Amino acid sequence: YNISNIISNNIIQHLHGEVAGIKVAGGTPVIKNNIIKNLSDGVPGSITGSAVVIGITGGLLTSGTLITENKIFDCKLYGQYAASVNGIVINNSEAVEVSKNFIHTFETEGDYIPVTGIAAYSSGFLTI
Repeated sequence: YNISNIISNNIIQHLHGEVAGIKVAGGTPVIKNNIIKNLSDGVPGSITGSAVVIGITGGLLTSGTLITENKIFDCKLYGQYAASVNGIVINNSEAVEVSKNFIHTFETEGDYIPVTGIAAYSSGFLTI
């Protein structure tokens, strides 16, 4: 059976720590027209562990999932040992459409920390 959820027209801001603005697991969500901004792993000069900052993340999503028209911006990792900062991450999903999203101004203070707009790790077909 298929679970559908609509997550739309939200403003998510000023989250600090190991954060995800929107996190979904399973089903066929529609994630549309959200503003996600000012996410970080802490404060300037902090020495955090392997913090990850993600605007939108989902796993085990099914055919018909749509992630569109979201604005994700001003995300920062201050920790010198932080893991990554990401706009949208999709894991182990198939037939997911990711389109018309506006992702900008991602920064890190540490060296060699990955910064990714959209990352898809999947065994199925994705439309990006």
